[in-house]
Amino acid sequence: MLKFIKNLFFHKDKHIRTLITLLYTLAGFVVNYFMLQVFCVPVWWAALFFAAFFISLLLFPYAKSYLLKSVLAIGLGAGVFISLYLSVFLSHPSSGFIGYFVGYILYLIGILFLGLGLLAFIPFYYLHHIYKYFKQAVPIIRYCFVLGLLVPTIITVAYLRPFKSELQKFHNACGMYDRNYLYHDKDMQHPELFTANKYTEQFLGIGIKYHTELDFIYDGWRPPVHDPLLNIGLWLYSDTYYPARQLNRVKYYKRFFPNKDYKVSCLCSYTDDGKTYFDSSYWHWQ
Repeated sequence: MLKFIKNLFFHKDKHIRTLITLLYTLAGFVVNYFMLQVFCVPVWWAALFFAAFFISLLLFPYAKSYLLKSVLAIGLGAGVFISLYLSVFLSHPSSGFIGYFVGYILYLIGILFLGLGLLAFIPFYYLHHIYKYFKQAVPIIRYCFVLGLLVPTIITVAYLRPFKSELQKFHNACGMYDRNYLYHDKDMQHPELFTANKYTEQFLGIGIKYHTELDFIYDGWRPPVHDPLLNIGLWLYSDTYYPARQLNRVKYYKRFFPNKDYKVSCLCSYTDDGKTYFDSSYWHWQ
């Protein structure tokens, strides 16, 4: 049994390995968009990053030239960052480190007794493949793996540098609202302090455009856009995944970002639950 599982995780035959990777990932996409609401719809740059990584993962064992292997190794290095992010998001980071481990223990129990939760291990499946390819690579190719990991890391650090101060400015403009308040009808206390930029666009878009936590696997209506950088910033600098929850976000999104759509045309998932995003009754505060 152990040998069978080991073969599934990294099959010796690269053709079978590729087929398993394709089927496993396809299952993840089907569940994400048609059965549950997990990662929803990534922003365009995140989708491109994942596509580059996934293509690298599939093609790396077939590459012959050092040049092609080097390029693909950069994609695999970026995949380390991507896989780690996916695993943390799935673990409900707001529950802390204990919640992280408890979450994966529950997934493991689900696999053993119900056959559920297997898709939660996709990030670890990817990491295992990257590790195997890194271990087999010659030194110069390994440097490319490291370079690939540095690219998204540097982008994230650059994004995070002003994040804390921008979040504080947003709070100052909104006032301190109880994050557990259920209604979305409060006005900004100091709108003159508000600065319209890419950060405040995201802060205003939380709850109407961007979703920022997997609170439950099937937790009702949810906006569809998934921005990893926004989520990482909130993990590090916010005590809530939904800052200024009471704020009438649609009102101020229209005011400060009139050329942007506050409501997008895609869905988090094509379940009956996910389709309620287009239900006007959920937009009573607009």
